Amino acid sequence: MEIVGLPPASGILGTAGVLVKPDNSDYGFLSYYPLPRTFNYSSNNDYRRSDFESVNAELTAKISDNWTSRVNFNWNKRRDAQKLTGLGQVSVTVPTSYYPAGATTPPSTADYATAASAFAAAILADPNQVLNAPIAQLARRKRLQEDFGYGRAWQAEAVGNYSFAWGKIKPLVGAYYSDSIAYSRQHQSGGTGFANFAPWDMKNPATWITRLISIQTRFLSPRTRVQSLATRQATPLLTAHF
Repeated sequence: MEIVGLPPASGILGTAGVLVKPDNSDYGFLSYYPLPRTFNYSSNNDYRRSDFESVNAELTAKISDNWTSRVNFNWNKRRDAQKLTGLGQVSVTVPTSYYPAGATTPPSTADYATAASAFAAAILADPNQVLNAPIAQLARRKRLQEDFGYGRAWQAEAVGNYSFAWGKIKPLVGAYYSDSIAYSRQHQSGGTGFANFAPWDMKNPATWITRLISIQTRFLSPRTRVQSLATRQATPLLTAHF
């Protein structure tokens, strides 16, 4: 749960904490909101679908009486898609009983921050104190997150075997190469025509109705954020055993 500012005219709380320090420490980001163990913030239509494919091949061949070679290859791809509705953070406001003496209504930013610090300390001492928050909301979003990519690797090597009166030599030469690339893409609500669901009022289970609503991907924002990470590695190999 997070102690946030007072609600705007829309009545929908934000998710940014009011006790975040310049070093990004957040004294208003506290423990779990008290809920029964049977509570689930996910929608009945949320899902996670994973698909993994791979191909492996290896060939061993005798080149001559003294040399044997081996080549192996691996190719793989993956896709992991998650439709996510709920958020794990419950946003709460500060009870007026924690406002400092002489504070106006609504309070100034400084007075509200002082009250938030006192409320946070009370919650740390007794997590059930958060139930005294005037407003407690769980944001409901529409979001499809996809992670996908591929990788491949091959290795080739040849080993020799020479016998002499004074001993044996087994030279080994080879090479290894691999590359991979990973993408992350998100479709999510936001902007005109792509509004989030109404938040859940944690004090009123009757508002928890979006659990049964299915999100159609075509109704999500077409704007996406794609991040990629590519890696490559090549290694030569030359050894000899006596």
